[in-house]
Amino acid sequence: MVVVERGERTPHPELPINKTFLDAIGCPYLKEKITHQTPIVQWTMELYRHDIAGGGGLGILAGDTSYTAERLNIPMVFVTPLYPIEKLQRIENFKQVLDSSKVVPEVRGFERVNTVAINTRVHKDIPLKVYKKQSGSVTIIGIHELNLGELYRDANNDNHRLYQEVAEGFGGYKALKELGLNPSLNQINEGAAVFGSLAYLDDLSQTRNVKNTEEMTSLVKEVGEKTGYTNHTLVQAAEAEFSLDQFEHFVMPNIQNEEVKNWIRGLFKNDKVKLSTLALELSSKRNGVSLLHAQEASKQFVDSQGNKVEFRGITNGIDLERWVYPELLDLYRNNGVIDEFGLMTPDYQEKIFSLPAEKLKEIKDKARQQMRSRLLTMKDQYGLPISIPEKAKVFGWARRFADYKRPRMLFEDPERLSRILEKEDGHVLIAGKAHDNDGHMKEEMTKLLKTIDSNPVLKSRVHYIQNYNEDVAKPLVRGVDAWLNTPTVLDKDGTKISTEADGTSKDKTTVGLAIEISTNDGGMADPEILTEQGISIIQNDAPPYYLEIKGDNYEQEVDSLYSNIERACSIIDNRDQKYPWDYFVKRQLAAYLPIISGSRMLKDYINFGFPKEEHKKEPQEVLLLQAA
Repeated sequence: MVVVERGERTPHPELPINKTFLDAIGCPYLKEKITHQTPIVQWTMELYRHDIAGGGGLGILAGDTSYTAERLNIPMVFVTPLYPIEKLQRIENFKQVLDSSKVVPEVRGFERVNTVAINTRVHKDIPLKVYKKQSGSVTIIGIHELNLGELYRDANNDNHRLYQEVAEGFGGYKALKELGLNPSLNQINEGAAVFGSLAYLDDLSQTRNVKNTEEMTSLVKEVGEKTGYTNHTLVQAAEAEFSLDQFEHFVMPNIQNEEVKNWIRGLFKNDKVKLSTLALELSSKRNGVSLLHAQEASKQFVDSQGNKVEFRGITNGIDLERWVYPELLDLYRNNGVIDEFGLMTPDYQEKIFSLPAEKLKEIKDKARQQMRSRLLTMKDQYGLPISIPEKAKVFGWARRFADYKRPRMLFEDPERLSRILEKEDGHVLIAGKAHDNDGHMKEEMTKLLKTIDSNPVLKSRVHYIQNYNEDVAKPLVRGVDAWLNTPTVLDKDGTKISTEADGTSKDKTTVGLAIEISTNDGGMADPEILTEQGISIIQNDAPPYYLEIKGDNYEQEVDSLYSNIERACSIIDNRDQKYPWDYFVKRQLAAYLPIISGSRMLKDYINFGFPKEEHKKEPQEVLLLQAA
């Protein structure tokens, strides 16, 4: 059997023989609770690993969580659709074209273990193939059926999308039961993945023979005690909402207990229900993926009765072994910046600032070379290999092409950008797919590429990477000199808003020693929020610890973006009057590494999912206080 591996994976470091991660985070009592038979189960509609190509940031994050759990020997199960189709992107005449690629689970290293069935109003016993892949302590359970199609094929309130979600939830729950797995915690990874918890509720209701509203209310609370809901976006367009008729067609035929059906029907308002509402009702632990996101979610979300709901801030982290240049990660470990579990040492900041500048530069140069070599195998917007001169400064912008991420912001003044790039010998790498149903952003991509083509300097110095994937993402985030992060932070009236819950590309580039140029959103805002709460991140220093894009309106933000690109160039060349390059990237790292760590994120989720009475503070606050 051939296993498809996308890119290299850094070998896991040896862990202590007589000490586990649960010991290290003060939770040895959980060894009997989180086991291979009673694992933490994450329900997710996308998973992006070396063996599955997910759709974007949410899938990458789930993949990072799986790698971190495997390395730390934490029993986890990830239930996800194994979509039969993946999409490959190419650019043709400056337009995005998505080609279909067939997925054969066995070729990806998955073993067929079972078949389960779900129902719709008109189709009974629809067979779903169950696949399994074991990687140490981590199990991937994939639900596969040809009619699932590809991820995010249709609008989020489309019948086909609901069918995919029902298949993952009800099919996945049946697969768990038949494999003899009993979750110690169910983690709903965004509202679309709520149906596994709903299937669990229905199964318990049948076992308990629930027959009235009082019993139903008590059972919902019981399910909520072992269920967490992670929200990933505040953008209303991403909120899935379905009609009662859609639920009667796709959901109710999979529910056995009439009280559960009545409870679900009671959640509908004006014939509609949001999946986030269902997720909120079925969970007692709700979190946003950054401190700012949790604050904003707590303001926006309400339960079925209209009551405000509190979200805890557990900022996204990344799997360091997956994304950090191996020699650089060894330097962090060998110099006592991080321990064997990937957690910060008590004096991590002191260790960061003592890292030898010459060694950092030497390793960064190697990472740049790796990036340039990999780019030569990729195609730009003209179908040509991407060639970056050895001494050129490289700026990166790579993420999903969505309106609120503002991919066009960099090109608002093409003449100014071209002058900066020509003067500073700069090149820009951009990448990312637009959703196939997002006609507006596909048009914006075409306009952007035509803008580049119409300027001779930009044409030779701005490179769009076709079919951006993990293989090229790794060398890119390791090798770029500076990273651009431009989510919307002002509405049309200039009022401050938050749109980026927390994208992790800036985490990968920060730990890879790139200069961050960003608006103050998502996890970038964590240090400022903690400072406002009286928690000092770096002693005798204050945020921002990156080059902030700011202004009272969009025009001022654009001007700030260009000014910060020029500032980054002066820092890279050690021409800046305040910061030499090595000190700037060390300062960034000292501020954000505790936030970036995937081990820290897993620690926070474990503490949140299995709380101890004495844990009064937010998990991330506790870590930062201990490390400061």
